[in-house]
Order: sequence, then structure tokens, then C-alpha cells
Amino acid sequence: MLFVQDVEIDEEVDVIISEWMSYMLLYESMLGSVINARDRWLKLGGLILPSSATLYMAPVTHTDRYSDSVDFWRNVYGIDSEFSTW
Repeated sequence: MLFVQDVEIDEEVDVIISEWMSYMLLYESMLGSVINARDRWLKLGGLILPSSATLYMAPVTHTDRYSDSVDFWRNVYGIDSEFSTW
């Protein structure tokens, strides 16, 4: 596997095309690699594609998911941590 940090080129480029977005845009933490490539090789006035993204979010309650993720820690292996989870 080749990473952008391992690539060496001797000239600046006009365009960087990258597939860095995952679900929730930043989940795979690839934005740093795109910024690294931009700072190393993109000419002044160059273009990064895609160049923007929009993240829409809405508050929701999913009681089963909450219970699986959070309530589990209230009593782990018989140790009641009710007062330590504040």
C-alpha cells in the first residue's frame, strides 16, 4: 500500500483529485493526507477535487443503540459504576 506521505515528486501540480471522504465525511481521517499533498505539491491557485462538502446532522434518539453503547458501562461484570459515570 502506498501512502501520500511516501510519494516524492519534483514539481507542483495544478489539480489534486482525492477520494478522502467517508461516512460523516471525516471518519477515515484522510483529510490530513489531502492537506499534506496540498501543502507539498499544489500550485498557487490550484484546485483540489472534491473541493467542498456539506454535512447535515439532526439530533435523534435511538434507545436500543444508547443502551448498547452507554448503559453497558453502568454495571460492568457486576461492578456498579452508577456514581462514577457522572
